[in-house]
Order: sequence, then C-alpha cells, then structure tokens
Amino acid sequence: MGCSRRFNGDGGFATAAAMVIALAISIIAAALVLRSVTALRLAKQDLHRLQAEYRLAGAQLVAASTVSVRQATQPYEWRLADPAAVTARAEPEIQKLGFEAAAAADEQFFAAFEVADIPDLRKRLNEARVRKVVDVDELDAAPLWRGCASRFVSRYGDAEAPAFSQSTAEPGSPDKPTLRANEIWRIEVQDAEGWIDERIVRLTGSPDRPASVINRKFFKAGRGRVDCDQIAAS
Repeated sequence: MGCSRRFNGDGGFATAAAMVIALAISIIAAALVLRSVTALRLAKQDLHRLQAEYRLAGAQLVAASTVSVRQATQPYEWRLADPAAVTARAEPEIQKLGFEAAAAADEQFFAAFEVADIPDLRKRLNEARVRKVVDVDELDAAPLWRGCASRFVSRYGDAEAPAFSQSTAEPGSPDKPTLRANEIWRIEVQDAEGWIDERIVRLTGSPDRPASVINRKFFKAGRGRVDCDQIAAS
C-alpha cells in the first residue's frame, strides 16, 4: 500500500530559511538599537559631567577671589550666591601638618582616621615628601583617611600638631584692597548634585586670575562619602 506526500517546489525549506534570516536581522537591529541607546546615555552623562565641570570651575574662581581679599587666615565655609546652590570650603595649607610631621605623629593621630597599618603609612608619608606627592588622600586605603586626610595634612603644611578642633567662618565683607599672594590654599566647591571640584591652589595676587592650580580632583560624592566632622570632633 503506497502513500504520497506533496511538497512545494523548494522542498519546504524557503519558509524556514526566511524565518532564520528575519530572526538574524531582528537580532542585529535590536543590538544596534541597544548600542545607540547606550551611546546616547553615555553622551548625556558626559554632557552632564561637562556642565558640572564648567559650573564648578566658575565657582572655584569666585571662591579664590573671595579668599584672596580676606584678612583672616582661617578655614572658610560658605554658600555661594549661585542658582546651583554651590557650597565652598577654603583652607590655608600652611596650618596643616606637613608630611614629615604627620609621619612622626603619635598613634592616636592615625587611630582617628582608623588606619590599619600605621608603620606602612608613616613610610608612605616620608616617601611622598621626597617624591613631592600632593594628593595625601591616596596614601592609605582607610575610608576616613581617603576622605579627610587632606583637611589635616598637606605637603605644604607647617603645623607642629594636628588641628583637629577646626572651626570655620563665612568670609563676610572684603577686608583689604591688597590681594593675597603666594599663599597655598585647598579650595573645595560642591553643587547640589554632589559634584565636587577640589583644588590645591597658589594665590597669585591678581584680580583677573586670583589662583593658579597645583593639583585638582573632580568627582561625584558617593553614598559612602565619610563625614570629616567626626574627626574634628574627636
């Protein structure tokens, strides 16, 4: 007993091949769309960062100009008259511990930053002094050290003891027509979104360019950013 089957002229394979091709095209199209969306997202992030950099660069100029015409040499902290709600903090580096003095400090000093390997950090501080390192925060992995050491230690420091009991003031009105010159300050400005522009600057005495940059860090504060006031209060 025989049976018969009917096939179309191409043996039934045309439809399956078309489906495979269509699937491949759809996968490629989806990948291209995903790539375009990712590129667009990254471009928006870059633009957002660039806008923050320009905004805080202007804030740095204002902050340096503000400090350069004040008489008192002390840490300042204030909110700039800016629609982006930028806050500024300025600290004279000379009032901080130098690297050599910090390396010779007692263990209680390092304990305030929760440093685990104190001998190793002492060694790094002495080496950094010779190598003329500026970014003291990078010398140890302890979160409190990384987030706060630059408030108390500086390669430009000249203090004999750490000034943990820091008090800040708002700049107030200008004190003198003569601008500060050759003083080294740490100026940090931060906007409402958490972008931070931190600079070590040398005041120039020029109203057009009040400060020259020695070192700069630009970053966004994470959720784990430490509170340095707990060190000052210890």
